Amino acid sequence: MQADLERLMARLLTDRATRERFVADPAGLATEAGLSPEEAEAISRIEVQALLTAARSYDDKRRSKRRGWKYPLPNWWRRA
Repeated sequence: MQADLERLMARLLTDRATRERFVADPAGLATEAGLSPEEAEAISRIEVQALLTAARSYDDKRRSKRRGWKYPLPNWWRRA
């Protein structure tokens, strides 16, 4: 189901423990999250390094918003 897939992807991007479980057993985690066998097979083919990079990028963006920055670059850099 599309909602289950989207929910799992969101958890993979935001929750370290979920990512660690995914690395250990991607198909098992996907099945446990309610994905169909076809969806579980597809998601288990995600490159782990790409997932970790995306999660790190998302985390950096969230952290910068909490600090009140609109962009992670300093103001002087944008003016140059």
